[in-house]
Amino acid sequence: MSSRILVASFAAASLALFARTSSAQDAAPTPPPQAAPAPAPAPAPSVQTAPSACLLGAHPGIEEVDARSAADVICHEIAAKGGAAGTYEIRLNKLGGRIIASLAVTSGQYDERRVTLSSIEEISVAAPRLVDALLGKKAIEDTESVKNVLSTDTPAPKVKSGQVGFNGGVLGVLPLTTATGAAPGVDLGLLYRADRIAVGASGRLAGGGSTESTFSYAVLSSGARYYFMDSDIAPYAGAGVGLSRFAVNRDTPGDASTDGGGFSGYVEVGVDALRTHRIGFTAGLRMDAPFYALKGGGKDEYVTPTSLMVGMQFH
Repeated sequence: MSSRILVASFAAASLALFARTSSAQDAAPTPPPQAAPAPAPAPAPSVQTAPSACLLGAHPGIEEVDARSAADVICHEIAAKGGAAGTYEIRLNKLGGRIIASLAVTSGQYDERRVTLSSIEEISVAAPRLVDALLGKKAIEDTESVKNVLSTDTPAPKVKSGQVGFNGGVLGVLPLTTATGAAPGVDLGLLYRADRIAVGASGRLAGGGSTESTFSYAVLSSGARYYFMDSDIAPYAGAGVGLSRFAVNRDTPGDASTDGGGFSGYVEVGVDALRTHRIGFTAGLRMDAPFYALKGGGKDEYVTPTSLMVGMQFH
């Protein structure tokens, strides 16, 4: 009896286990939860570009940030002026303390314009001129106006150096054509000397004499000299023109005094010494030729005052 009960219990347990296994195999597996797909990145906004390429070329010696900024300024001008389709190249080069900026169109027929700048900051002024010259097929000089003059457009003129000095001395004057004593006087002036050429201006004043007839002499003149040598002691010859007034004063009864004034010319010869020193020596013989006659007592009188001057020069 107990054996039957045991067999029946085992059979029931086996059936239950078989039924549970079949149920598990028939059930569909549940997939694990999956993460939601990441959203696709938004497309970058499209940039409308001109049908031209504006490129920064070689720029030796120029800081990268400065070169890129300069190129950006020029490219902006090309776009603003509606440059034709093509490839534009910008080059920057140093020349001592200056910068040469070049703009060229390299597609099709090559064409180029360039300008010299005193500094990279001038590119804002030079860019419109470069672009205008290249697009308009003009010389860079033809784009100049009162608003875009570059510092390199107005260079300081180069001049040769010379010496400016004060020239002064004492003199004695004789009218030659009439009998009077030598009139003492002074000569004061300025002299500019460059190589063998000198130009100057002077004022001369003399009067008096040692006889009954005296002579008055006043001249303001300007002229040039030529030195025959480059040495420390050099002879010279010169000529010039001026305004003058001469007078012959006579105390002799029956002999009238004369005077007059106007333009006159002169010629001179002389010698300068110690020309390489700050203080030099000068001596000269000069003859004045008035373009007028002295008048008085119903007569005309022509005189050619001749003077000997000895003096000093302060360079």
